[in-house]
Amino acid sequence: MRLLLLLTVIGFILITLGLTGLYFDVTARLRKIEKSMKAQDTEIRSQKRDIRVIKERDAAKSDKVVITYEPNDKGIKYGGF
Repeated sequence: MRLLLLLTVIGFILITLGLTGLYFDVTARLRKIEKSMKAQDTEIRSQKRDIRVIKERDAAKSDKVVITYEPNDKGIKYGGF
């Protein structure tokens, strides 16, 4: 009877230690995931800013019209010729 009680207590201790280790492992992984998510959020914000700047520059370029004249122009030219 004492042997059965001893094995039961040892079993509970091992299960408790295993669950405690599992808890700490999961919390450490969650912290890593949260840290990587924050890094992704900052990278997304930075890329959104870059895209906005590129769009503004592109819009500023499209506001200008350049008209050129070539004196040896032989008429209307179509694309690719």
